[in-house]
Amino acid sequence: MRSVEASTHPETSLERATWLLFAIGIVLLPLQIWPPMPLPGMQLADLFFAIAAMLFFVTYRLKGPILPAIAILVFLVGTAISATRGGSAIKLLGHLELGVLCWIALCASARHAFLFRRALVIAGAIAAATAMLGMLIFLLGWGVYDADGVPNHPLLYLHGALVAGDYPRLRGTLVTGAMLTAVVGTGFALLALEKELVPQRWLRQLIYVISIIAMFFAFSRAIASFAVVLTGFLLWQNRAARPVWIGWTLMALVYTALLLISLRYEVLLEPTRLWETVITSEDGDRFGRWRFAVAAIAEHPFIGAGPGVLIADGWSAHNTWLNIWSILGLAPLIAFVALMSGAVWKAVRLPSLGLSCVLAFALISSLYNDVEDMRHLWIVMGLAIGLGGARQS
Repeated sequence: MRSVEASTHPETSLERATWLLFAIGIVLLPLQIWPPMPLPGMQLADLFFAIAAMLFFVTYRLKGPILPAIAILVFLVGTAISATRGGSAIKLLGHLELGVLCWIALCASARHAFLFRRALVIAGAIAAATAMLGMLIFLLGWGVYDADGVPNHPLLYLHGALVAGDYPRLRGTLVTGAMLTAVVGTGFALLALEKELVPQRWLRQLIYVISIIAMFFAFSRAIASFAVVLTGFLLWQNRAARPVWIGWTLMALVYTALLLISLRYEVLLEPTRLWETVITSEDGDRFGRWRFAVAAIAEHPFIGAGPGVLIADGWSAHNTWLNIWSILGLAPLIAFVALMSGAVWKAVRLPSLGLSCVLAFALISSLYNDVEDMRHLWIVMGLAIGLGGARQS
């Protein structure tokens, strides 16, 4: 695979503006709901990404690797073909954007990876701050209440299997609590493993505190995945002793068992009364959606149902690999597997563990969430592939 090569020429003002706009777009990723944009599904970050993309292709002078370019192209072409069966034009544009974000991050990584990683940390902090604002609104009793007296505010996430009680369930300005955990967790992991991204110790500690609170009160499965993965990487970074690793391994095994049980069976859980948790013999909601996805794949194994189609009885598959295959088709699935594999392969060879931790977190989350449409993940994949190639060269 040919590596990324940074041009030796001095950057022009237009090129510097490109990277700045791209970084601003990353910082604004948490503002997924507010402010409302002219096109449904569009967020404020997309405006900056669109301008940065136009400038990038005008000023582009970097040579990128061939294989990732082919994988991105296959993903986009396969998605476009699936759109002939159905789906949403906005979702099609959204998938086009994902490929472009990955390519820009890949090509600019040799020079601007530090800037983009710091932007991801800031994005995580903003997501956590907006979630804390939601908690404040809940505690003060502000916002809109439904007929049952339950607060229904855009900063609070009250829909899902958990029953809302006398506690806030947070999502910030993101669509779901799982998305909040993903964005906050990405910034948290990068900061914990690459402290040079924020040299001020007091600021790092502040970000840690609000991030932990935000992720905990999101009440997402992803928080447990994140805790296990990050703990493992911190132990690796600090060369922990064998007894500590044994303890972590036992914790990871217990978590894996609980995760499998929660995916296979319906678990009635109330976070304020954990001792009343009941595991039923009924299929879990995700297990049922996987069955819908498998049936959709059997019906059209090569061309998906179309971008944006909800194949699981009005829901997505809640499994990245089944969701891509059933909705976008076999070719986009193969392309995404190739990109993710390439990113992991390159990331593990980097001296910094931040990107590797984020990718490991995404891989585990992909088993029970749809992570393929998360913009920050495609940026991280591009950074990992680009940095890994530059280091090899």
